[in-house]
Amino acid sequence: MAILGDRKFEQLVDDIYAAAMDPAQWRTVLSNVGSCLHAHMGQFFLADAKSGRQVFEVNTSPMTGADRAYRDYYQQMDPRLAQVPSLPLGEWYFCHEHLDDRYVAGSEFYQDFLIPNDDRYMMGAVVARDEDSLAAIAWGRSARTGYFDGEARRLAEMLYPHLRRAAIVQLRLLGVLGRHAALAEAVDAVPDAFLALDCDGRIVEQNRAATRLLERYGRLLGVVGGRFVGGTPALRSNLELGLKWCRARRSARSRDQAQARDLTPMPLAVPRPDSPCPLVVLLLPVAREVPVVHAKGVPVAIVWVIDTAAKGDFTDLLRRAFSLTESEARVAAVLSRGATLEQAARELAIARTTVKSHVQSIYGKTGCRRQSELTAMVARLAFPLS
Repeated sequence: MAILGDRKFEQLVDDIYAAAMDPAQWRTVLSNVGSCLHAHMGQFFLADAKSGRQVFEVNTSPMTGADRAYRDYYQQMDPRLAQVPSLPLGEWYFCHEHLDDRYVAGSEFYQDFLIPNDDRYMMGAVVARDEDSLAAIAWGRSARTGYFDGEARRLAEMLYPHLRRAAIVQLRLLGVLGRHAALAEAVDAVPDAFLALDCDGRIVEQNRAATRLLERYGRLLGVVGGRFVGGTPALRSNLELGLKWCRARRSARSRDQAQARDLTPMPLAVPRPDSPCPLVVLLLPVAREVPVVHAKGVPVAIVWVIDTAAKGDFTDLLRRAFSLTESEARVAAVLSRGATLEQAARELAIARTTVKSHVQSIYGKTGCRRQSELTAMVARLAFPLS
């Protein structure tokens, strides 16, 4: 490339793909490409496609203290925000081609904000878009430097395919992280302990209940060198068998699949010193077809530890599971023990008509049609293997 040289251009491309995997590297991309474009600022952002709300942004603008003024007042009159997101993919926006000097002279946004902050010209593009999100990138120049010329356009067009691929990876990564966060929050709300293990038994993920369980029963269910281990010979043997089974289930070889049928582990009841009710440990395989990858390894098995002791108050679990109100969850918990409407009213110190009203709402949200079904549903939540 004449204006940069091949080595410099290759370095810019390397920077772009590094940013695809590490969002913190977008600042390097904006700065290094901006230097070649003689730009004094750069911006990369991901936004909601419908509302325009930014969910991720990197900005190298030197406008110290001006960000708040922009967000609070000037953003709503920025004409570029209405023009850039509507561009077709692959088309670069150059503000001087759309907003001439006459427009700039009469624009409050330019005269009172942008130009006093030593900003004037902008070039930008939408580099990725799907139904939910869009990714855009832009650079800015001061009035002294002048508008982006043909050399800048050529460099931008050469970099565009690489920027597009990197932005697509970023959008997908953002979606994966969002789904992972939602899933982790849901699993953390479950009262039973869940741990994901790799093929060697190392823990790659665990919920809050598992963390509490390991802290409480470190000798019974412990961690050694990052591996989940049992404190009894029976549990150690069952875990070893379970991991073999999970590995065989994930294998593509028919011999391993046949072996898996002979290895199927059974739930193991583990006695504990502080309660007559045992812990039930069950291993479940992660299907080979499920593309699950974690920073600590590839999970092949889920350890599910169920506390068979009385779970106590289920109101919070009922509320989360079926979107019940606090009052509805309390009524459901009492009725699930076999109480009548009158008994529930007395125990909760509310009117019978209020209980009856809550019951209708509970049935609508849970899909139950009678009290016996509600009792069975709560029992399944309390003891999933029963």
